[in-house]
Amino acid sequence: MTGNSFHGIIRMYPIRMCPIFDESEAMQVAKDQRNGTTREKIIETANRLFLDEGYTRTPMSRIAKELGISTGNLTFHFPTKEHLLLELVKVMCRLQGEMTLGAARETDISPLLAYALEITLQTALCERSEIARDFYVSAYTHPLTLTEIRTWDFHKASELFGEYNPNWTEDDFRRTEDIASGIEVAVLMTPCEDKITLDEKIACTLHNLMKIYNVPDTASNRVIEQVLAIDYLTLSEVLLQQYRENLNCAEGDELALSYENLLVREEGLA
Repeated sequence: MTGNSFHGIIRMYPIRMCPIFDESEAMQVAKDQRNGTTREKIIETANRLFLDEGYTRTPMSRIAKELGISTGNLTFHFPTKEHLLLELVKVMCRLQGEMTLGAARETDISPLLAYALEITLQTALCERSEIARDFYVSAYTHPLTLTEIRTWDFHKASELFGEYNPNWTEDDFRRTEDIASGIEVAVLMTPCEDKITLDEKIACTLHNLMKIYNVPDTASNRVIEQVLAIDYLTLSEVLLQQYRENLNCAEGDELALSYENLLVREEGLA
């Protein structure tokens, strides 16, 4: 067959690109949207399942079944499970960011103590809960979600540690945050077992993180002593519950959680 004949056939019988979904699935997507199976409902359901059953143990088919839709319809909105994890990470980063920076700006809690509390409560959660560890480790190891975390943490670090590094550029803070996130994921993914106590793990982690941001030893030691004096295991459970209650808050909504509220029973800290 000559080239001209071949192109003639193509013109006579144009190739129809195969759609990702057939017509019946496209109709189902439209029906789902009319019935309220929206992007927001998918995110809400996925977040709940990730926090109740674990990110790794929750396949896309489980989320689709919970919603009463097909997996194909689910992937129409979110191509992969990592894209759904990203939505949860965005919410958690916003909640943690607003709690930490809000405490540093608007309360008597020092910026260093607000930062130390965030790291301490994350570490305690991962120590007590396999589901929490699975979530944090997954978030720190998937490229999409790690980028989101580093972006938020860069902004927090620039504000919280700016006074200790007045001559640092944006690139300096970004490079240092890359190192800090590596330390954090190593800590979160490794349980204490019999090698080290949780107090020792938290103290060592905080000391090294503040060290790379040039926080003086006297200041970091004081904050570490304050953090270890509180019942951080109980507070981590309270924080997780408050996370659940605030997952559907839109950006700009007033949050019902704060470090100041968490520490209301801890005399001398809040």
